[in-house]
Amino acid sequence: MHNLFAIILIHCNPTDPADLWNYFKNNFCDNLHYHLSHASFNISHPSEEEVHDYNLYLIDGILSKIGKSLQVILQMPRPQMAARWGIMQGNQLIAEQLQYNQEELQQMVDSGVLSLN
Repeated sequence: MHNLFAIILIHCNPTDPADLWNYFKNNFCDNLHYHLSHASFNISHPSEEEVHDYNLYLIDGILSKIGKSLQVILQMPRPQMAARWGIMQGNQLIAEQLQYNQEELQQMVDSGVLSLN
């Protein structure tokens, strides 16, 4: 679906690409929620905003392969967390280190503080 939307943006020149995106974005993103929560990203409960942003990141990546960008397509939203997605896709070690349970870590710290001299 990402490829199809990128092709539509480049070759079909829609009159209102943002409206097209808003109307179909949930259809474009239907498998990304699972991908973000189970694949290399390991985000336990990705928000709808994260899913849509990741989809925009993927579409922008497809467009960049043909020398285009979402920046040149008027009215289209741009991915706001592109740096995050790039880091998580680029280096698995960094991605794993960024995905930790903060509550569990805080409990470990709280219990360890008592044993400090």
